[in-house]
Amino acid sequence: YKVYRDGYTMQRALVFEFPHDPVAQTIADQFLWGDSLLVAPIVSQQDHLRAARTVYLPSARGWIHFWTGELHPPGVTTVPAPLDQVPLFVPQGGIIVLGPFLQYATQYLGLSRQPAMEVRVYPGASGHFVLYEDDGHSAAYRTGAYTTIQFTYDPPTLTIGARAGEYAGMWRGKPL
Repeated sequence: YKVYRDGYTMQRALVFEFPHDPVAQTIADQFLWGDSLLVAPIVSQQDHLRAARTVYLPSARGWIHFWTGELHPPGVTTVPAPLDQVPLFVPQGGIIVLGPFLQYATQYLGLSRQPAMEVRVYPGASGHFVLYEDDGHSAAYRTGAYTTIQFTYDPPTLTIGARAGEYAGMWRGKPL
């Protein structure tokens, strides 16, 4: 949504979000994905062999390990990194909406009801997220055929706004 609307980028180097952080300026093997994920892939044979990864967490706020829920302060940390679990971190206040595993965007079209989505809120700070949806296969979003739902976390309350917009074939209810 932000990519189309604002010319934003889904994947960004740490320095893109933390330009005044001298350590972030030197990190070439971690990146930010969307608004709320820091990704630290296994890129060295040493990390692979020890099944661990040293990660730099910028100083914006604390970071929560996506897989374990453990809070990590800003700075350098080493975390387990088995091959089937890329180290992922979410900043405090991050909001992530997870849907079902799909192999392609239109996989669930034709189902009688939309699969449930999971909303995860990572406590410790306020946060905001916009859930964007379109038909998944056409360019109709360019003419406004999409929906958005605003999520705002002001501890301890999560507010989920009304769905705005519409597109052909959308489900009328949203199981969260």
